[in-house]
Amino acid sequence: MPRETSQRVQSAPVESGPLRESLPRHAFERIRHFFLFCFYVELTCDYVETLHGISFDPRHVTTHCATHQVDSGTRLKSGAPLNKKSKQPLEESTTGHSRMDAAHFNNLGLTADFLRRLERLGDDDEMVSELRSRCIDMCRNTRLLPQAINLGPDKVIDRVHETVRLRTFDASATEPCISVTNIRLYLDMAVSALRIMADRKEDEPTLQATGDLYIEGLVRAESELARTLKDEVEGMVAEVNRHVAQMLADQKQIQGGGAKKRSLSTMLSAPTVSTSTGSAPRRIIRAKRMGRAKPPSPGVDDIFSNSFYADM
Repeated sequence: MPRETSQRVQSAPVESGPLRESLPRHAFERIRHFFLFCFYVELTCDYVETLHGISFDPRHVTTHCATHQVDSGTRLKSGAPLNKKSKQPLEESTTGHSRMDAAHFNNLGLTADFLRRLERLGDDDEMVSELRSRCIDMCRNTRLLPQAINLGPDKVIDRVHETVRLRTFDASATEPCISVTNIRLYLDMAVSALRIMADRKEDEPTLQATGDLYIEGLVRAESELARTLKDEVEGMVAEVNRHVAQMLADQKQIQGGGAKKRSLSTMLSAPTVSTSTGSAPRRIIRAKRMGRAKPPSPGVDDIFSNSFYADM
């Protein structure tokens, strides 16, 4: 799938300042985007299967590189690229260099078939459109960074994202996508890989220093990320549950309780649904993997539970 590029909003601010300030924030934003991307993909797959009876595997609808991108960076004939041998690497400017890249926060992508099918479903279900949009946003968001950094420490984080993506979405995984276990896995892999990169950049002190700057942002994530993600998960799951409750109310009003075809409430409460693989809904399979006989759903209005996506 060719990468879909969109222009940055001209009025949007461009963050600048010295590398010692911008790179820790960038590293924090990268891990935040990664876990929100996993959450939105997982929730979208669950929603579409539960409400529309169509199965998607998160491993197969996501890709190892970005399929969407905001902005395209800059290449200037005047000026100079980032000074990789600076004697004051922490004070080097984040912007204003001749070679600047639109560096992804996430750098994972979405398959064309997944997006097309969501688009069709969204014609009749606005929540599918909303979830599709959020998945794309978590895929496409970028910020301007010197090309040398985008090809240096940012590539290290790209490889971490691909490894943790596959483990998070593995069929045998017993943790929600956002969990202390997965966050710790990400942090341990990233810190180790950044230190290895820094050791290999002794002749390029600016790039060597970026390793510690990224690690600084990841240390912050260790204490702050869970709370930040928890708020967004709870808000989005509540929004989805309200939407489902409204759909049920609308259907009841239209059908008058005497519909001949299978109703939405029947599909939601059924132990299995008809899917392309003939298996139980993903939410039930995952509940069993997590040690529960069935998902916590005392009422249809909370058919989607925060505990499927975040355990912190």
